[in-house]
Amino acid sequence: MGKKKTLLIIIVIIILGVINYVNSTFYKYSTDLYINWKIFLPEPVYVTGYWDEIGGMDGEYADIWKYNKKQIEKIKKNKHFNRIDIRKLSSIMNIYYEKLTDKRKIIFSNKFNKEKLYNSSNYYAYLYDKNHEDHFLIMILDVESQELYYFLIH
Repeated sequence: MGKKKTLLIIIVIIILGVINYVNSTFYKYSTDLYINWKIFLPEPVYVTGYWDEIGGMDGEYADIWKYNKKQIEKIKKNKHFNRIDIRKLSSIMNIYYEKLTDKRKIIFSNKFNKEKLYNSSNYYAYLYDKNHEDHFLIMILDVESQELYYFLIH
């Protein structure tokens, strides 16, 4: 009986260790992105959230995800990312901007440089929810600064 109990304890410890490893490896950002939009990106090294400055999580997000060079190369190869089309991206970003609150429009204008966002060496992805026209995600990959700009409305 003692051997079975010891074996059971070891199995439980191993299972808890695996669960902890999976939770720490596949943390929030990339998992949420996959669950909600069916796109898999590497977990960012660092994330800066800009709407945190004024509080509230009401469906508007503007983050910058920092990556390393190896991760950037993986993202560039992702089927959802294309080279910047300034006209298309500008139109999409205008829709995003118009949906922001007045406070967020001011922060957006101060924090996000259009010339940097629309740089022709960047890549972008635009995803939308077919069931809700006003739910969409825009991601702009700035290869030079190794950053991904993440703009979400839902």
